[in-house]
Amino acid sequence: EHKALWKVRSADPNHPVFQHCPQLHGYFACDSDQGLRVYLVTNVHGLSLSELALLQPNRSFSLTQTERIVKRTLLALDYLHRRYEYVHT
Repeated sequence: EHKALWKVRSADPNHPVFQHCPQLHGYFACDSDQGLRVYLVTNVHGLSLSELALLQPNRSFSLTQTERIVKRTLLALDYLHRRYEYVHT
């Protein structure tokens, strides 16, 4: 995954979807009980979805919020698929 994200760094930063794509700043590997683990250092977009949900009434998102989150995620995935032929699994 880190090799794929390095390519995204060279993408056009003026593209409207670029801001929704993760930007890799570096990576490192460490041995663990489960074997070698690779950690990616990316930009922080803000709170995680679970953290953001805790701040919402009833701890859930409104339809408008959900649509915005899903739209931005799908736009970023579509951009990465079309530009780099990446498929997220």
